[in-house]
Amino acid sequence: GPGFPPEFLPQAFDRFTRADEARGGGSAGLGLALVDAVARAHGGSARARNHSGGGATVAIVLPSGEDG
Repeated sequence: GPGFPPEFLPQAFDRFTRADEARGGGSAGLGLALVDAVARAHGGSARARNHSGGGATVAIVLPSGEDG
């Protein structure tokens, strides 16, 4: 796909935020907010970025366990 609109990235993980309102569909805008909430509940974070050639990556960063 084309990735996220640049203006979407700062609020990508906010509840009820959709990347493309014009597409319609059944999205409530909660998917990435839930990803972020689960990551934070485990002491981590979620990040989103666009690729210069199109497309995007959403990554979850979690701390390693106490045993390493």
